[in-house]
Amino acid sequence: MDDLDKDSLKQIHQLLKEQLGHDISFITLSEKGVYFQNDKIGAIIPSHLRNIADVSGAGDTVIAVAALLYATTGDVQLMAAVANIAGGLVCEEVGTAAINKEKLLHECKLLLS
Repeated sequence: MDDLDKDSLKQIHQLLKEQLGHDISFITLSEKGVYFQNDKIGAIIPSHLRNIADVSGAGDTVIAVAALLYATTGDVQLMAAVANIAGGLVCEEVGTAAINKEKLLHECKLLLS
């Protein structure tokens, strides 16, 4: 995964778009964060420094939060940023864990303002 940069991820988005016909790609990059791309904007959002205890359920949390944020706001950049934070937060818990909404809101205010 070390060779993935924004340009190569954009090419992956284009190839996927040709095959699937979708508008938005949202790719988790493990400890490196997330990548999103649509017709207007694309970016790698790096993960935030965390005390990782367990990665179980992180991907499920990321996609659930991303779906909720995109469905309510239509903002792909906000979707990716908040989902990235949520995935990191659940990695600080041992085993699978539900996201704590107060903690998520606090982290978003701290990291996205």
